[in-house]
Amino acid sequence: MRFFVRGLARVGAEVIGIGDQSEGQLPEEARSHLAKYVNVGSLTDGRGVIAQVRKIAAQYRIDRVECLWEPYLVLAAELREALGIPGMTVKQTLPFRDKELMKRVLDAAGIRTPYHFSAQTAAQVVDAARTIGFPVIVKPIAGAGSEHTYKLHDDDELQAILPALKHVTEVSVEE
Repeated sequence: MRFFVRGLARVGAEVIGIGDQSEGQLPEEARSHLAKYVNVGSLTDGRGVIAQVRKIAAQYRIDRVECLWEPYLVLAAELREALGIPGMTVKQTLPFRDKELMKRVLDAAGIRTPYHFSAQTAAQVVDAARTIGFPVIVKPIAGAGSEHTYKLHDDDELQAILPALKHVTEVSVEE
């Protein structure tokens, strides 16, 4: 992210950073290229972030809202909508965060996706894997990158990873 900020600043953009850490905790390469930084407390408080960014928008012209961290893409879309800034809307962004929703969008467009089920319980994961047949891929619906993604070849491997998924709200089980 620090290189993104540096690159924008080098081509003349004034970059306002928002985050949940103090300015002093930012890497120097990012901090030195920001026109302004605002600690918003918690990025998980969408309403609070929007309220703070509205205050910033009263002082600075904001032309774009960009986010490079997958968990906050929807927040970036909410900010765009709240401020009337061009870019992807919440509706357009959601499929990029929800793997099952993305598969439904692709399926509807006639693009083949792996045979898949969403699951919220261990029993649903097991049922989906047995319905699809091994090998299967199990991954969080709203994961980042490939974190907590598993390729499983049999029921023993499936049973072994179930405890590691207890903190995950919903997963996709796919061929």
